[in-house]
This record gives sequence, C-alpha cells and structure tokens, in this order.
Amino acid sequence: KAQKSIKKIKLDEFYIDYYGKTAIAHEQDKGMTFKNFSNVAFLDWDWPDGARKTNECITIQNFGEVVDLIESWLIPHPEYTIRLYETPGGVRGVFVSHFMTVNELVSIDIKDLKSDPLYLKICLSKDLFAVRVSPKLNRANDFIARYICTLGVYQNPEILDILSKFHDNYLL
Repeated sequence: KAQKSIKKIKLDEFYIDYYGKTAIAHEQDKGMTFKNFSNVAFLDWDWPDGARKTNECITIQNFGEVVDLIESWLIPHPEYTIRLYETPGGVRGVFVSHFMTVNELVSIDIKDLKSDPLYLKICLSKDLFAVRVSPKLNRANDFIARYICTLGVYQNPEILDILSKFHDNYLL
C-alpha cells in the first residue's frame, strides 16, 4: 500500500498541506496556531465559565448535555459518527464518518445539535473548519483539547489519519 504524500505550499504567513482529499491551511494569529480544514467537519460547544456566563456562544451546560444531544440526533442520522474532545471552555466535535465541506455540514440539519452559532458563522465566512491547536495566550499552562469518546458506528480511516497527523498530534 502506497503512503500518502503531503504536498506543502508556503504562502506569506501560512502554508497549506494537501493530504489526500483534504487541504489543511496552517495559520498563526496572535501567538496561537490554527488548522483550517477544507472538508473535515468540526463543531464547537461552549459552556459557561468565570469569564463567559452568557453570550450567543454558550449553548450547553456540561459534557453530558452534548452527549445527550448527539445521541438523540444520531437516531435519525445513523450514518454519522462524531468524535468528541473536551476543551477548557467546552466540547469540540469532529465528524469522522464522512468528508464534508462547511456548506454540506450546514445542509444536514445540525440545528438540533445546538453547537456554537458563532463558530459556524466563522467557518462559513472562511469556507473552512478552523480549529485552534495551541493554548490561548492567557492559558499557557492549560490543555488544548483531549479526546473523550466517539459516538456512532463507522469511522472513515482517511479522516482518522488526517486527525492523527494534523490535529491530535498537536494536542499532546
């Protein structure tokens, strides 16, 4: 079996990897590192903390609420699988069953998942799924995200390979 190659293109302040079906733009902004995925679909849920008690981003109260929302959503959508990560401010989800663009994700009726609407607006404006893979400057000693569980049945091995190389390796 042939190894997939990573084709790298440097553009001023960022570079893009082309890996199989996916483009990953690597970006530095205000001392933080972001990965922007063309067709690996992410969602974000924020819960209240000391700095944010209420705003449009707060859509859940705890991790269990996200699990309940996804399990209910998967009943009429059994073809999807979502991998969950805990973050300091909430939960990060990634669809590991299908490659999807931002427009494709929005078209599959995800409103019942109650994910962060501001995150989706940012993704729609960039036409990419943006994911921070470094600590925020005010949280230098904190974790970025940690894998918790996967809900659903099928995991596309190509997506898992991309996550391993361009997401999970940065979280350690």
